[in-house]
Amino acid sequence: METWDDVSDDLKEYLWDRTYSTISSDKENGLDSKKEILGRIFNNLSKPPKYTVVRINTLQCSIAEAKSSLQNYLEQEYPYGSGQSFNATGHPHIPDILLVSAVDVSSKPKECPNEVIVGCQCGTAVLRGAHVFAPGVIAAPIGMKRGDVVSVYSDVDGQCRKGLTKKFGGRKIFVGNGRAELARNEIFCVDTAPSGIAVSMTEPLYPLPSLNGYSSHCAFLQNLPSVVTSHALAPRPGETILDMCAAPGGKTTHIAQIMQDKGVIFALDKSKPKIDKIIRNIQNLNLTSIKPFLWDATKAICDVEGKKELDKPPFAAGTFDRILLDGPCSALGQRPQHSLIRKSRQELESFPIYQRKLLNTAVRLLKTGGTLVYSTCTIPSEENERQVAWALDKFPCLQLVKQDIHIGGFGLANCGLSEEQRRLVQRFDPLDIDKQCRPPTDCDTIGFFIAKFYKKETT
Repeated sequence: METWDDVSDDLKEYLWDRTYSTISSDKENGLDSKKEILGRIFNNLSKPPKYTVVRINTLQCSIAEAKSSLQNYLEQEYPYGSGQSFNATGHPHIPDILLVSAVDVSSKPKECPNEVIVGCQCGTAVLRGAHVFAPGVIAAPIGMKRGDVVSVYSDVDGQCRKGLTKKFGGRKIFVGNGRAELARNEIFCVDTAPSGIAVSMTEPLYPLPSLNGYSSHCAFLQNLPSVVTSHALAPRPGETILDMCAAPGGKTTHIAQIMQDKGVIFALDKSKPKIDKIIRNIQNLNLTSIKPFLWDATKAICDVEGKKELDKPPFAAGTFDRILLDGPCSALGQRPQHSLIRKSRQELESFPIYQRKLLNTAVRLLKTGGTLVYSTCTIPSEENERQVAWALDKFPCLQLVKQDIHIGGFGLANCGLSEEQRRLVQRFDPLDIDKQCRPPTDCDTIGFFIAKFYKKETT
């Protein structure tokens, strides 16, 4: 669990100076000071959302079929009497998702002497319901054998030495108890790379299901605001779409689904491993309208006059009906998180600069009458409200418009947007998780921001 003292001073000052100081106080929740407001935010960011969101590929199966299949899987994996049970339900406003939540919430598990240390990325996955896979294990007790009960800890700072035999004294976070499925000597075998589940989580810290065994071309795990983003873009069959920073492909494949896999979606990313992941997701969901390219989106526009072909980047200005810009950001809205909150101010301030380069390219590539959706999985106003205000000032052709599904909160006040503009953007803020101002499913999400622009004629 993160505490006030665990967070870097750089991050505290950065978030306060230009984002949360603008709300002055949060009397509704009894929060009056900088420490109280930011403390609530950091505490909420350290915990996973209570709801697991499964997006259903409705091109392959109906919601009813998917719900029946998923519920059967949950009941097999977590039978009555196992200490955990889960229920899959629909969402009142989003037609293509199922929400999985715990029916019975057991008491918090008690730590045991046998400690297994995992990497921070593995620990985060465990907090969201995953089991521990062998590559994620950094250290395990000497003599650990299959069937042993162990406590699993996440190495927050990445300081644990691989194969450590004594108790790890660095900063670690308890993520739950489990049963060893592999012995220590199988995990740290020098002859072959370990694979498979190393620890089955029988008592996770938070009651979330493992859906690793639920393999289906109908289902895709996704955060709720990410699903809302694709609906905000509102693509139509036959359109030409650009996803500028597409990895890992969740929104890209959702866009294809919404437009009935008819039209073309160009999915760009400048990382080869990430492009490979997009391709795997496309294949798994049986989609044909997506064309992935290894390409830097800031260089996606061609300045050569007369370029006509639309088969690969760079593209001519005014090519696309709709563009999604879910660009690189500080990712401070991700949950749960621990190591990210140690980012330096210099690193935090670098993101808005790159985002503006992407926005400049996006506006030029968008047709007049087209739609641009800008989104981030972060919470600083510099990357959200103030970025939108900059774009509206920089590009007179852009106009904020209403989003079809609006379940998030309004944009923050005193961050460059008018009252009307604040109501057009969506902000999913970690400060709202405890407010119960919206249904819990819509409040208890990752931190996120969505803005939708229309490109109008200019004189």
